[in-house]
Amino acid sequence: PHAVVGHGVEIGNRSVLHAGVVIGDGVRIGDDCELLPGVVVGDRCRLGHRVILHANVVIGADGFGYRWDGRQHAKLAHIGVVIIEDDVEIGACTCVDRAKVNETRIGSGTKIDNLVQVGHNVRIGRNCVICANTSIGGSSVLEDGVIVAGAVGIADHTTMRAGSRAGGMAGVHGEIPAGSTVAGSPCSPQREYRRESAALKRLPELLKTVRGLAERVAELERKQQP
Repeated sequence: PHAVVGHGVEIGNRSVLHAGVVIGDGVRIGDDCELLPGVVVGDRCRLGHRVILHANVVIGADGFGYRWDGRQHAKLAHIGVVIIEDDVEIGACTCVDRAKVNETRIGSGTKIDNLVQVGHNVRIGRNCVICANTSIGGSSVLEDGVIVAGAVGIADHTTMRAGSRAGGMAGVHGEIPAGSTVAGSPCSPQREYRRESAALKRLPELLKTVRGLAERVAELERKQQP
C-alpha cells in the first residue's frame, strides 16, 4: 500500500517494496531486495542484489554542504548518487547522503546498524560492520573489513585502513593504520588508551603523593638554609 515508484525505475526479480516506500526517478534495484516500510531511495541511486533496507532508511538525501556568501549559508548542489553493492543490510532510520559529485558507495557484504549517518562522498569497503549511532563525515574512506562500534564519530576526510577497528564512542580522525584498534576521543591506539584510562583512575592518589613530596622537599630546603 502507498508505495510510489518514479519514472524509469528498474526493479529486479523477487524484490519487495513494503508499505509507504518511495522510489525516485531512474533508480535501479537488483534482484531479491527487500525495502521495509517508509524507505526512501532518491533519484538515480543504485542498489545491488539481496540488499535489505529496514524501516525509514533514506538513501540519496542531499549531503550537508553550504557556503557562506557574506550574508547567509548558501546551499551547495549535490548532483552525485549513492551506490549500494550486493548483500548489504542497513538498519532502521539510517541515512546515506548523496555525493556532491560522483558517488557515495557502500561495498558488498557490509552491515550497517540503526541510526547511522553516512555523509556525502563517503566510501565504505566490503564486509564492514558499523554499529548504531555512528556518524561518518563527508569524503571519509573505510576500507574492507573495518569494524566501527557504537556511537563513534568519524571526522571528515578520515581514512580507516583495511581491518582497522574503532571502539565505542571513539572520536576518529586522520589515518588509522590497517589492522589497528583505536579508542577514546580523540582516539589513540587501544593499548595506549587503556593505560591512560587506568592512570586517570589513580590520579587523585597520585596528586596526594605529589603534594606530600612537595611539602617534604620544601621542609628540607628550609632546614638547609643558613
